[in-house]
Amino acid sequence: MVKIYKQIDPIKKYECDVGRVSNNAQTAISISLENKIGEFADVYCVSKNEKKLAALDFSTLGKNKLRKLNKSLINKVISYCNSKNVKALHNKKRGGMYLKTLFFTQKNYINALKLMDILWNPVHLFPHPIDEEIAKGLLFGYKQTNIIVFIERTFKIKIVRSKMKVVFKNIKDTINKMSVSLKDLNKHSTIVLLETIPTI
Repeated sequence: MVKIYKQIDPIKKYECDVGRVSNNAQTAISISLENKIGEFADVYCVSKNEKKLAALDFSTLGKNKLRKLNKSLINKVISYCNSKNVKALHNKKRGGMYLKTLFFTQKNYINALKLMDILWNPVHLFPHPIDEEIAKGLLFGYKQTNIIVFIERTFKIKIVRSKMKVVFKNIKDTINKMSVSLKDLNKHSTIVLLETIPTI
């Protein structure tokens, strides 16, 4: 009989936050961890069910950049994430946009498919880039207030918050109506499902 060993949480005390998309400052622990494992801190948060999705570049180029950080700790985080059944959708395209890989647990698989379609489908579902960014934020699971802060910083505009309730509702309705499968994604991109995350 094969013994299954429980993976030990390699970080434990790290508190997931959304400091990069809000007006709140990141904690010292958050900054320290990201200096060690980069964006894999977000993947760790997915394994802890504190973030719905995480996105980064897990292509050869992206892995090479991660190897310049604390490779040993990143691989421990990957093993832990695998023990928590974190999976990934990966776009095998060379070049192009940075966000090639989405990490998720099974309950957020549909949202991962939808986000991958929004990111990579050459036919844009949302005609305005601000609406598209809001849709991405909602699928990532960010709070509306944080999404607004991100939009204001990115597009250098001031949003009238009282008018955003209807905008968010309309975008949520559009997302809910989306029907996307892995087969659909492969009509416009070469996207594979990684049942386990390979170490770097």
